[in-house]
Amino acid sequence: MVLRASGLSTEPGLAALTTSFTVVVFNQYVLADPEGEETRKMKATQYHELFRYLMEQRCLRPEDIFFVDNIADWCKEHGISEPDRDKPIKLVMENGQACRMLIRENIPDEVMEKRIRAVGIRNQVTSIAVSKTDMLDTPHKKLAFLFLNEYAYSLPEVDDDLLADKWAFEEMDRLGYFKSENEKGLKQA
Repeated sequence: MVLRASGLSTEPGLAALTTSFTVVVFNQYVLADPEGEETRKMKATQYHELFRYLMEQRCLRPEDIFFVDNIADWCKEHGISEPDRDKPIKLVMENGQACRMLIRENIPDEVMEKRIRAVGIRNQVTSIAVSKTDMLDTPHKKLAFLFLNEYAYSLPEVDDDLLADKWAFEEMDRLGYFKSENEKGLKQA
């Protein structure tokens, strides 16, 4: 649920003042411009613990997570090529040794959904009967997938999108993202 309010102030002396505000609800918010156009965005910073966990799982330092306004702009400022202005997550290697995981602070829902749809289309090549993207049914899982998919490109055996998708899904399965509540309960018992 997202609440948005705008209008003219009814306070004496402030009748001409236009007000608008946004309320964050469930890690998302809506921005409204003066023409009334809305853009839903996910606040990736609220998933910091998820990214921290994923960094640790890949033996990366959690302090190498960087939240930025726009990844392409950050890359340009640092002399790194990145033509994708909407890129939500990018792994940047430095001197072949260290790396940084850049995460866009506010990811528009349309960008997130476009990326997930692209994965579904690519994976139709391997199976039209089952869509693995149906398993990405929460913002948490979508962000984990995008993170792991981006990381996959740093692996020597991953040299195309299908391999990166496959690796990310396998890694999510290994980490327990696709286990049912019953399976999780049996494992803990």
